[in-house]
Amino acid sequence: MANLEESFYKVQMKGSHNSYEDKKPSTVQQLTFNPADPADNGCLCLEFDIWRHSSKYKPYIEIKDDYFTVSHFTPGKTKLKHYLDRMIEWHNANPNHLPVIVYLDIKSIGGGYKRFHEEIDTYLQLYFGDDKIYNPGFLMPDKRAGLYDNVRVYGWKKINTMTGKFLFCLSGNEDWKIRYSNTDPSERRCFSDCDINGTSHLGDIPNIVIFNIKAGDAMKQTFESLSYSRLIRVYGAEKKNEWEVLRALGYTVISTDKINGTDWAKMSDSSPIKIR
Repeated sequence: MANLEESFYKVQMKGSHNSYEDKKPSTVQQLTFNPADPADNGCLCLEFDIWRHSSKYKPYIEIKDDYFTVSHFTPGKTKLKHYLDRMIEWHNANPNHLPVIVYLDIKSIGGGYKRFHEEIDTYLQLYFGDDKIYNPGFLMPDKRAGLYDNVRVYGWKKINTMTGKFLFCLSGNEDWKIRYSNTDPSERRCFSDCDINGTSHLGDIPNIVIFNIKAGDAMKQTFESLSYSRLIRVYGAEKKNEWEVLRALGYTVISTDKINGTDWAKMSDSSPIKIR
């Protein structure tokens, strides 16, 4: 079993790409690790594409459960709450589970940012619960500094202090996720990521501690050469040789559509995580 005294920064885990697709197993199944078949599911990183449907709400008091829906190309009708409920179901059956990263890929562009930070945080607070969310504030002992400077100086917490928690991370709409990350970062429910390709000019991202990179670009780099205290999620690893190279290179999350039906999409034979 993995040493839970290690920093979360050293963790490697399997991710599910577009976890909501009908062809995928249920959310509960995707999260569940099977030591008899360690390449079968055992995904501690999930991904949901979200769309906003603006309506009246009261910040941190009331918001409609269809305010955010999950779909790829169109807004769709499946409520984000449906998947949050499935995660809660799994959590309640496994209350001391390893930390889970949940990617929320923002597909909406219409209507402008408005107060998106309030909207998504209110939704997660009411339909998931702050008690289960590991938010950026836990990594910010110095509230005068940005999230990245806090992580760079103080580091990530030990895995065993994060058990039973979910880290939500915004992806997708670049303007919204960056603006979200810079709005009272210690009070937010979600982290935000930054897309890189190994040569990107990162700009001003003082509150970003998670990178996102395509498998092909990641294979030309290493975790250490890109990270500088940040976690890195790789997506699009669909072949055995890609998976094995990316795992050896040390990336935090390797996301794939091949979450079952192989003998290679795993981190180890005994645990859903590997310590780098």
